[in-house]
Amino acid sequence: MITDLLEALTIFCFGLSWPISIRKSIISRTAKGKSLFFEVFLLIGYACGIARKIIQVTGGSSGFIFYLSFFFYVLNFIEISIDVCLYFRNKKIDAAADAAAAGNCYIRKMHGASRPAEKTDIRGAPRPAPRHEKMGIMRG
Repeated sequence: MITDLLEALTIFCFGLSWPISIRKSIISRTAKGKSLFFEVFLLIGYACGIARKIIQVTGGSSGFIFYLSFFFYVLNFIEISIDVCLYFRNKKIDAAADAAAAGNCYIRKMHGASRPAEKTDIRGAPRPAPRHEKMGIMRG
């Protein structure tokens, strides 16, 4: 009984981080910093945990805590699956943004457009920003 409770608490604590990760994936709209390899191994681990619980049920295990830990295994598996789907969505968004950025560079080169002029000194070296710009003071 106590082992089932500890297992349920462990899975519950692991599961608290997934809604945060899903929210970050939705808002950031980038796959940078995510590891698909890591998430796939977590999915495999939770699938093994679910299989273990199914085997235990056929062996006669039961009780509220037992089913609670099974529920948390399934819930975490679903949350990680959602995060994996968001990874692929964000990967497409990243690829589209990279292609658009590369296309803009190509168009700029084709039409001879240049970048905005930088402030330089006589030798052509970048000039440091004036003191009022560093401090964020606007001059009118």
